[in-house]
Amino acid sequence: MDTDREKFRSYVQKSGIMSALTNILVKLYEQPLKPDDPLGFIRRELEKNSDEADKIKTLEAKVSELEAQKASLEEQLRAYRDKEESCIEDKS
Repeated sequence: MDTDREKFRSYVQKSGIMSALTNILVKLYEQPLKPDDPLGFIRRELEKNSDEADKIKTLEAKVSELEAQKASLEEQLRAYRDKEESCIEDKS
């Protein structure tokens, strides 16, 4: 039974659940005016964390897209420069 608890504890720590909940409870503790619905406060804070994770994933996808676009444009630029050099050589 203790090994199951240890496995679960390890899982909770590695996944960041413990850290997220601790941070939210600290925020709740530091509120000068305690909310009437502390569970609602915790839910809203968890949703904020989820929204931030979604935004990060979206931004990471956009960065990847822009990096691919940049590589393509750099390749096009190289091709144009090569073509320009060959035209200049042909004129000479």
